[in-house]
Amino acid sequence: MTVREYAESILLANTLEGKLAPPPAGMTLDPPHKGSYQTPDLPGRPELLMPRRSGETRTKIPSSEQLGDEDHRSVLLHFFCNHELIAVELMALALLKFPDAPDAFRRGLLHTLQEEQVHTRLYLDRMAATGTVFGEHSLSRMIWDHIAPMTSPIEYVSRLSLTFEQSNLDYANHYSKAFARVGDETTSGLLAQIYKDEIAHVGYGLKWLRRFKKQQETDWDAWHRSLAHPLTPVRAKAPGGIPFNREGRKKAGLDDSFIEQLQIYQRSRGRTPFVHFFNPNCESHAAASAMGTAFQGNKASRHLEEDLEALILANAHPDDLALLRIPPSPHHLKTLKDAGLPLPEILPLHEKDELATRKLGGFCPWAWSPDSSKLFENLADNPTSNTLHPWREPLPTDQFSKKLTSRIVEQLDVSNNESHTFSSLREAQSFIETNLVTGPLLLKPSLGCAGRGHLAIERNSPQERTQSWLEKVLNEQDALVIEPLLPRLLDFSALYDISQNGNVRFLAFTRLITDSRGHYRGTQVAPKIGNLFPSDLTILFHQDCISAGGKHYSGPAFYKRLLPRSLSTLLPHYHGPVAVDALFYQPENSLAQVRPIVEVNARCSMGRIAHNLRRKLSPDSVGQLTIHRTKELSGELPTGLAINDPGKAKSFLAVWSEVPF
Repeated sequence: MTVREYAESILLANTLEGKLAPPPAGMTLDPPHKGSYQTPDLPGRPELLMPRRSGETRTKIPSSEQLGDEDHRSVLLHFFCNHELIAVELMALALLKFPDAPDAFRRGLLHTLQEEQVHTRLYLDRMAATGTVFGEHSLSRMIWDHIAPMTSPIEYVSRLSLTFEQSNLDYANHYSKAFARVGDETTSGLLAQIYKDEIAHVGYGLKWLRRFKKQQETDWDAWHRSLAHPLTPVRAKAPGGIPFNREGRKKAGLDDSFIEQLQIYQRSRGRTPFVHFFNPNCESHAAASAMGTAFQGNKASRHLEEDLEALILANAHPDDLALLRIPPSPHHLKTLKDAGLPLPEILPLHEKDELATRKLGGFCPWAWSPDSSKLFENLADNPTSNTLHPWREPLPTDQFSKKLTSRIVEQLDVSNNESHTFSSLREAQSFIETNLVTGPLLLKPSLGCAGRGHLAIERNSPQERTQSWLEKVLNEQDALVIEPLLPRLLDFSALYDISQNGNVRFLAFTRLITDSRGHYRGTQVAPKIGNLFPSDLTILFHQDCISAGGKHYSGPAFYKRLLPRSLSTLLPHYHGPVAVDALFYQPENSLAQVRPIVEVNARCSMGRIAHNLRRKLSPDSVGQLTIHRTKELSGELPTGLAINDPGKAKSFLAVWSEVPF
C-alpha cells in the first residue's frame, strides 16, 4: 500500500476502526508528482458521528469551574475527541491534495497523523470509562470547513498546525491543570501528553511555514496572508477565561514578535462588529461644509486625530473593530491589554476597503459629521436594516452648533444662563459695546470644541484684536456666540444616551479639568458625585440651585429628570451619545452658583471616554483622563497608563490614572 492509498482509506472510512487503522507494514511513500484531489463536502463517517445539521442545537462547552461534575467532564472529552478526529481526516486530505510536496513534509505529516490517531483513541478510552458514547453530543464541522478548501501546503500548516493546533496549546495546558484540580489525574495526564505533542506539531508547522513563505516576509505576515476569510488569527488562541500560553509557544519556536502580535490580536468570533472611528475635528468639517467648502486641516488638527484616536478603544467591545490611522505598536497594545483594557480588532484606515467583504454590525464614529458620513458611505448597505448603529447622512450643521445652548435654555426657560447668538458683525459689535461695561465677555465660534478658538475680552482689550476675531469667525462660520465671562470654580458635564426610539438615558456626571482660558485638559470620573465636587459644591448641587420654567430644581433633579425630556426634542432624528457641559462659578461678593447649560454636544466626548475607561479599568475608584501636550513634558512619562502610544505621539499624550478621594 502507498501513503496516498492509505490516506484515502482514512479519509473515506465510514467506521472509527477504519479512521484509526495504523499504517500497514511496508507502506511506501509515493514519488512526488503533479496531481489533484476532489475535496469532499465531508469526510466519510458513520452516521452517529456526522456533524450536526443546520438548526440542530449546539452542545455548550463546559468551563473549568464545571469539571467537578462528571457529565460536564464527558462533554468536554467529547468536544476534544471530535477535534482530534477531524485533524486525522484533514491530514489525510492534505496528503492527497499535495502529492508534489517535499518528501520530508509528507513524512512529517504522516507521523503527525499517527499521533492524532493516538490522541483520538486516548479520548475514546477515557470517554468509555465514564460511560460516554462518542456521537451522543452534537459534533461541529467548523474546523473542517475552515481548512479543507486549502490549496497549498503553506495554507495547510497555517490553518491547521499554526491556528487550531496552536490554540490547543492554551486548551490542553489549561484543562490539564483544571482536571488535576478536581482530582481527575488520568484525564489530566492525557491532556498533558497531548499538550507536549501539540508543541511539536506547532513546531512542524512553523518549520514548513518558514520554508514555503517569501524570503522577505515575517512569520506573522506569511501566516496571516495564508488564512482565508472568515478564518483569522483569533482562532489560534483560546477565548477569554483560558490563559494565553506564552511558554508553550516559545517551546514550539514562535518568536517574541509573533507571540506578542497574536496575544493582542482581536476579532469577533461570531457577532458582527460595530466599527469605531475617531473624528474629533467634526465641528470644523461641519463648519466648512456649511460654507460650501472642505475642511483643510493643519498640523495641529492632524496630530489631534492621529495622537488621540486610540481613545476610541475605550468605547469598543472586544467583538468590535477600531479603524485607526496609525495603529499603536504591538508592544503598546499589549501594555493596554495587560492593564485590563479589553481590545477590539484594530484595522489600519488604509485597509478600510477590506470591510466591503465583511458583515458589519453598524458604525460608531465620534460624530456623524461630513467626514465620517463620507468615509462609511460605500458601506452603508452592509449592516442589516435593524442595526442599532446604521449609516446616516451628516447631522444638520445646527446640531454641532452652540446655538443648541440658546434653544434648550429657551425651551426650558432656564434662568441664569445668558447666551447670545449673532450672525451679523454689526449686531455683535453693538452688543459688545453695550455690555462690556458691565463685565468681561467670552466670544465663541458657533462651531468649535474643547475651548478652542474662544476669545475673552475686557474693557481694556485691544479693539483691533476683537474686530479681527469677529471678522474671521463670521467669514468661516455663519454665527458666533457671546456670553458673560464667569469667574469659574469648577466645570462638569452630564452624559446621556439617546436611543433610536428617542428615549434618553442619563449615564453619569463627570468633572472637566480646564486651564485658565477654559481649554480642556482632562476629565475626572467617580462612582459618586461627592467624589468629584468639593463638599460645599456638593451640598449646593443637591439644593434647589437651578431655576427653570418658574420652578427650582436640585442638580440631580434637573439633569436626571427635567433635561432628558427636552434633549430628544432638541435633537430630532438623532440617537447616540450626548454630553451637556455646565459649570459652577462665584461672582465677587456673592455665593457660588450653577450655570446649568454651557454647551450641548451631540457626539461622543472625552467625558464619555473617561466614563468607559473607569468602568473597564477602575470601577470602584476615582479616575482621571488627562490630555498632556508632549512639548510640556520634561522627558519622563506622566504617572498612569498612557492610552495612546508614547513612541508615536507627536503633540498629545492621553493618560489614565487613579486619583485619591
